[in-house]
Amino acid sequence: MWGLMCSLKNLIREVNSSIMVIQSKIRKGIPPLGESPAQIVPKSLVDYLEIQTKSVFQIGMSWKVVESKWPTIREAFHDFQIGAVAAMDK
Repeated sequence: MWGLMCSLKNLIREVNSSIMVIQSKIRKGIPPLGESPAQIVPKSLVDYLEIQTKSVFQIGMSWKVVESKWPTIREAFHDFQIGAVAAMDK
């Protein structure tokens, strides 16, 4: 009986730990399972540059923040036109 109670206590501890991890991810803006940011389907080199740039931004910030700011980021990067981006000096 004592062994069963210890096993149950350990199970409860593990479940509580898992719940805390999930809650932490939600607070950090990591999407729950089944939910993800909008996807870009590449059709040209411009799209690939946009996808790479978006990936880099999402590494450093919440994808929700990147999504909300993406129109401004696109504008700042000249809609990812290769020549315009290559001409940017700073």
